[in-house]
Amino acid sequence: MKAEGYVRPASLAEAAAARAEGGIIIAGGTDVMVKGRARGVYAGRTLVDVSKLEELRQVRERDGAVEIGAACTLAELCEHPLIAGKLPLLADACAHVGGVQIRNRATIGGNVVNACPASDVIPALMVLGARVRTTAREGMLVRTCYFPDAAAKKTVLESDELVVSLIVPVPPEGACWLFHKLTRTQGIGLARLNIALLNPAKGTGYLTEKLMNPVKGTGYLTEKPINEIAASVGGLFPKPCVLHVSSPEDARAQLAEKIAAECAALVDYDYKSRVAPALLADAVAALLAGETLERKRRA
Repeated sequence: MKAEGYVRPASLAEAAAARAEGGIIIAGGTDVMVKGRARGVYAGRTLVDVSKLEELRQVRERDGAVEIGAACTLAELCEHPLIAGKLPLLADACAHVGGVQIRNRATIGGNVVNACPASDVIPALMVLGARVRTTAREGMLVRTCYFPDAAAKKTVLESDELVVSLIVPVPPEGACWLFHKLTRTQGIGLARLNIALLNPAKGTGYLTEKLMNPVKGTGYLTEKPINEIAASVGGLFPKPCVLHVSSPEDARAQLAEKIAAECAALVDYDYKSRVAPALLADAVAALLAGETLERKRRA
């Protein structure tokens, strides 16, 4: 990999300015380095290392949410007591990413910005209602970060803007969750499919947001109390999405079928269109039974 130069800015303002001049932001480098194998891809551009900026390394509670610095590594989040205690779904998703070496380098902000459709972290962030804080704005939902053209695999960040942190609401007490990853092997491969589910336990005091207008910078959020299960499936759709399915107590038996039907209607992959609805139905049944999908299948 060849680049024009390398800088380590002393502040977020310096980093944003360097990015505006065409710099490539690098923290863990697990994606930047891989893309750099292509000849000339970073020719004439500078690598901007933000991995040591303190503002990007913090994890703290904030107004009923956990704010996670964009440069925090996935290994750090797997072991952090605040993440394990308040956001176990996210901790589990992080633990499924690659192997130990990858988790020691990969950052949560990099996972979001890289916009990989098969990311293990993004589905968990989406069902949790995570928002992005950047150097220019705050409040953009992770699920609204992507251009309408899914093939671009890019976020709506401006050229002088970078992600500072992820703000993840803490689910209400009693909420249950499930994460499952399907790979070619049981090792460290990229997900063929992954599933993140969150049941906010009757929705008590829980708010959801729905996309009103995909145009960046406009008011595209609305909030309301819900009684729904949120589901996000990675590796299935061209870009991330969340399915919300109502779950009244007297209709829980129909829940898996409703999610599967919505999923099947959106998928045009032959193999995945057959596997995903069945896998998702099993996952929902396991969630409602208080089991992991692996334990349910062994039973």
